[in-house]
Amino acid sequence: MSQDEAYEVQVLSAGQWRPAGSYDDKSAAVIEAKKLVENPRYVSTKVVKEHYDPDKGLFLKQTVYRSATVKEEPVVDPKEQAAENTVKRLSEHHRENKQRQAARLAYRRRLKKRKTESLRFIMNLILRLVIIGSLGVGILYWFLYRN
Repeated sequence: MSQDEAYEVQVLSAGQWRPAGSYDDKSAAVIEAKKLVENPRYVSTKVVKEHYDPDKGLFLKQTVYRSATVKEEPVVDPKEQAAENTVKRLSEHHRENKQRQAARLAYRRRLKKRKTESLRFIMNLILRLVIIGSLGVGILYWFLYRN
């Protein structure tokens, strides 16, 4: 095996071959392809040998392994698909409503907290004014009637 060779594992999913891994060793690539074909998401697997031809100046591809059977992709009933899509839409709508409700509740809590804080501020201010006023009246009374 030369250094210009590589083995790419590809999987067939949704009607398209997609790369799933790249290996320098053919046996490791074939073992991985055999493992991946067990996955129900993949219809088939294959190992493609890529090597460089210096005479042509090109990379050549050759399929060295393909899973024995090509599983049929599951046929989805249009009614089931429509029902599933409806459930997804309702779930998304429900999640959005929950998020809106949480935002409204947080806003109400902040508003209530502001009202409470402003009421506390006003009560604190009135109390301070009463105390300062009382002290002022007491000091004035002391100055006027100390004899």
